[in-house]
Amino acid sequence: MIRHVVMWRLRGPSPDDKRQQAERIRHALEGLDGIIPGMSSLEVGVAGAGDEHGADVVLISTHDDWVALAAYQKHPAHLEVARLIGEFKIERRVLDFEVTEQDPS
Repeated sequence: MIRHVVMWRLRGPSPDDKRQQAERIRHALEGLDGIIPGMSSLEVGVAGAGDEHGADVVLISTHDDWVALAAYQKHPAHLEVARLIGEFKIERRVLDFEVTEQDPS
């Protein structure tokens, strides 16, 4: 499995504007759940009040393999959400890594 973690900082001129932008992004990202082949999980977090240096939105998704992650990145629904995020973001950080399943015993 591949874990895909993306964090964005948004350009909103006020905390309220950033929060509204973050909620629009959350809604759009959550709309991808269940429609992208090979994506087995998706979680979106929006920052609470506070740290002006932290990220405003985070996406954590899990994909079957590297091929599934590449297909996700080219999927038309993902590209549409990426365009929306592009309207609001000032910074994007990404980390993709392989996750090995561990035996719970």
